[in-house]
Amino acid sequence: MTWPTKLADHDKNRLQPELILTKSSIREVQPVLHHPLLTLMLLSGADYERLLDMVSHPEVIRYVNRASQPLPIRARKLVMQIKDSALTMQSLHFGIWEKATGKFAGLVSFQFWNELTGEAQVGYILGRDWWGRGYATASLKLLLQFGFSRLGLHDVEARCHPDNSASLRVLVKNGLTFGRVIAPYAEGDGGVPVHVYKLTRNQWMRQKM
Repeated sequence: MTWPTKLADHDKNRLQPELILTKSSIREVQPVLHHPLLTLMLLSGADYERLLDMVSHPEVIRYVNRASQPLPIRARKLVMQIKDSALTMQSLHFGIWEKATGKFAGLVSFQFWNELTGEAQVGYILGRDWWGRGYATASLKLLLQFGFSRLGLHDVEARCHPDNSASLRVLVKNGLTFGRVIAPYAEGDGGVPVHVYKLTRNQWMRQKM
């Protein structure tokens, strides 16, 4: 699974420093985010098949909601939700591509993006072959920088299963702090409350100093 030909045109999509993106402009701009090891691009086309293959691994989807349903159903519903939210611009989903191999490594997202309030939730899923390389931490760092500096976000939240220690470390490394506990998504999810972490733009700016 190698990256699509759109990567060849990524230079024209480099963001101008002063540009603040809106839902009406982001489709045209198609931002591409860069890290020394990774490239982040908005999902499109065959990316959703790559994503379905990735989340069909039981370890990858373990902490995703709907735990009471069979894995194939959970995986398909998850990908459909991601695709639908991308089409309506409710969420921005970036595919994570490994530069060294050109392979699809995962997903990092702004979910429930609200332009009026400057709020969004962050989420990420990494393919099993790419665990332990720091890719989730690096991708989230890049996404937060994009959100606070290019989308005008003021408040970001993340929701995490309390047993998902690897994901919790990613959040803490990126400066998010524990905020509150909310009820499980559904009865079939094991009845475990969800931990909410948060980060404000002011906090993010202080961390950069």
